[in-house]
Amino acid sequence: MNMDERMEIFKLAQSYKISWDLVLPSAVYEVVLAHAQSLGCDLDVLMLPLFVSVASFMGQNTKIRVTESWSEPANLLAIVAARRGERKSTVLSHVKKCSQNTQAEHQIQETKDDENGSPDTELKETPFFYDVTETCNVRGSRLFVIDNLEVVLKHVTTLSSFWNMSTLQKTVISPCCDTSSAGGINVIAAAQGLDISEIINYPDPGRLLDRVLVLCARDAETLRISLKPSTSPMQTILQRVYDMHNKDEITYAFSDDVFQEFER
Repeated sequence: MNMDERMEIFKLAQSYKISWDLVLPSAVYEVVLAHAQSLGCDLDVLMLPLFVSVASFMGQNTKIRVTESWSEPANLLAIVAARRGERKSTVLSHVKKCSQNTQAEHQIQETKDDENGSPDTELKETPFFYDVTETCNVRGSRLFVIDNLEVVLKHVTTLSSFWNMSTLQKTVISPCCDTSSAGGINVIAAAQGLDISEIINYPDPGRLLDRVLVLCARDAETLRISLKPSTSPMQTILQRVYDMHNKDEITYAFSDDVFQEFER
């Protein structure tokens, strides 16, 4: 597949736009839009990294009710693809920094509350696989960030399949934690727009790709980088998410508008 064909596929994927103002409550939409503007990116570039980070801070007691008979834990695997210059690295760096700072603050508090500390939420010091960073571990819900998925894939081409939970564990999870269970794993990866067609066409016998959210972000219009003074910092938002889900089991359900938007 030549570069022109790959670009046409990416442009086609970009044409399927998500109306975030229909998916999110109006107050939440205004906040995340302000953060996207502050980072100088389109909202598409921010949403999946933010979703995956928030899912990590929700922890394993949180469930998502898809239908009356189908619920899932808040574990997300996601890829955001965009052209060069769309500030993917800036967004991932910001999400990583806010997530790490949020966990660090809670670790300090947990250590004060428990003289033995909280080993279940500490990050492993083991070197990570290539461009993969374990960003935080909140009560066993681990967040991994892949800055450039194409770079990682180039290192695993000798493996029979990347889109396979066993391979994902070997390449992303095993350097950092026990691979006996994939539960509690959240992964956000960034990719160049031209690479996305090859990425999604990797062999997928385990049908892992069926569980991966892939968003080809729209090209940003001219944006003025600014943050409204009244907008809560992202770290504060993650702290509130953590506090809300710290003890109680919470189940969320999709609204009719959200179902219709995603089905579209």
